[in-house]
This record gives sequence, structure tokens and C-alpha cells, in this order.
Amino acid sequence: MPGPDREMWIVVADGGKALIYRNNGFDDLPDLRLVDADDIHVPPNREIWSDKPGRMPDAGHGYSAMEQDDAHQREEARFLKDLGEALSDAAYKKKIDRLIVFAPDRALGILRDNLGHAEAITEHMVNVDVVNEPADKLTGRVKKLLA
Repeated sequence: MPGPDREMWIVVADGGKALIYRNNGFDDLPDLRLVDADDIHVPPNREIWSDKPGRMPDAGHGYSAMEQDDAHQREEARFLKDLGEALSDAAYKKKIDRLIVFAPDRALGILRDNLGHAEAITEHMVNVDVVNEPADKLTGRVKKLLA
């Protein structure tokens, strides 16, 4: 029966905030303690871009606007990629034995692509946005998953 002697982390993330909890309890009675919190401000595109997109000549038809990338999504993806790599590094160094991830769908996809060594120890990846949920509700979710 897994218990507190096996290091379990519960990661709650979205594109701009990540919380890492350690389960100091057992599967049937989790005791989540906040280990790390990372929060970045990702401004909307209207605050990032000050200019209109450039224009490029068409094949004999004049000019067309060039597509501007989504800087907001790019910053969120970079944040989640860094989180996935940090979790992979922790798993590689045997700092964690078990992992549960709660994140919205798009964030889960980016994390899944960057988990590396942590993929093998990931027990559950739950598609739900609970980054602003109180810890006691998160504890209830973990208890249901591990039951």
C-alpha cells in the first residue's frame, strides 16, 4: 500500500500558474502540503503588440497582411514547457515516485509533451482547471482518484 514513504507530488497548473503539493498522508487519507508555487503574468496580445501586422506583396494582386503569432499563447506554452521539464528532472533525480496532474486540456497537452522521465511515474492526468480551488477541495479530488 503506497504511503508517505513514497514521494507523491500533485501538480495543479494552467498557462500562467503552477502549484506543486506533496502528499504527506496516505492514499485513503491525503495530506497535501504546498511545496512550490510559480505564477507569471501573461499579458493579453493587445498589451504585447503595439504595431499592426506587416504587409507583404502578393503574386500580382497587391499586398496582404502577414499573420501575427499569438504571443500570449506562446508565453503560456513556454511556462508549461519549463514546468514539464522541471518535473522530468525531479523524476530523473528520483525526487518523486508518483505524480498526479490537474490542468485544463491545452495545458495538459503541452505538459504531456514535456514530461520526459516523469511520464512513467504519472498516475493520473485530470482535465480540469482547479488552479484557484482551495486546498481542501483539491484534497477531496485526490482522495477520489486514489480510492
